[in-house]
Amino acid sequence: MRLSTCRLHLEIKMKCVQPKNQCLRESQETLSALLEAIAEDFARLSAVAPSPVDIEEHVKRLHSVKRRVAVTNNTLQTVQRAMQTPDISHLTAADYDRVYEPAEDSFLLLDALEADLERLRARRPRLALEVGSGSGVVITALAAALPECLCLATDLSEAACRATWRTAHRNGVTVLPVRCDLTAALRPRLAGQLDVVLFNPPYVVTSTEEVCASGGLAASWAGGERGREVTDRLLPQLPELLAPDGLFYLVAIRENDVDDLGAVMAGLGFDMCRVMSRRAGPEHLSVLRFERRAESGGTGPPEGGDVPQRP
Repeated sequence: MRLSTCRLHLEIKMKCVQPKNQCLRESQETLSALLEAIAEDFARLSAVAPSPVDIEEHVKRLHSVKRRVAVTNNTLQTVQRAMQTPDISHLTAADYDRVYEPAEDSFLLLDALEADLERLRARRPRLALEVGSGSGVVITALAAALPECLCLATDLSEAACRATWRTAHRNGVTVLPVRCDLTAALRPRLAGQLDVVLFNPPYVVTSTEEVCASGGLAASWAGGERGREVTDRLLPQLPELLAPDGLFYLVAIRENDVDDLGAVMAGLGFDMCRVMSRRAGPEHLSVLRFERRAESGGTGPPEGGDVPQRP
């Protein structure tokens, strides 16, 4: 069984025990308060007892238990803050004949977003988009981690849009899938409005003919020359779509020429940071984060109109 599949199964099991963890944490908080009260009672008894009562050892033990409870609470709070991998057990082999199955690149993107979660939450995003959502596993995880953020997804595949909606529904979050090519259905009405954009593109190096002729599942991986032909179509759209402090996360492999991706985005006014990298078989995967340089200002106006102001 692949490592990613093992990890997925483990995450699903962890999701099942979350309610129990919550109950345990509440019980431990109550216990901690009771122990503190008992220690105070012992101290008062010791002060008023007619003959000395040796309770010092008992008080030390109570404080030791209290410290252990505090450590356990901190551990549980850390688990609760983590980004959980969504349950995708509803998707079947028949679905994966038409929709990209979550693999090492999907899980790397999830790990990178988890590593950046505090940064994301600090910006209080209101609108996020995943381009090419496939099964919906990534945008569903983001929607769960950022409950106040409205999450959109686009995909050219009807099957992928349906899978994304089902995954979100299965995990109790709202994701609005839109069937379109990249961001075609969102421009220009969402110009300057997107706080977070995610893209795990078709990055495998193939011939241009394979990109043009690819249909069905092949469209999820055939990237053309340098594996960049689809990615290079999206990049020029980002200055228009991203909010002034918006973040763009992109999955890439070494063959995509990461340095050149940084140069292209620099020309559009963005700085690049490599959030996380991992080797998966022959591929060296990276998740890149782009954000506007401070001096680059806000969004440029879309052709034929002004950028709508954020309320």
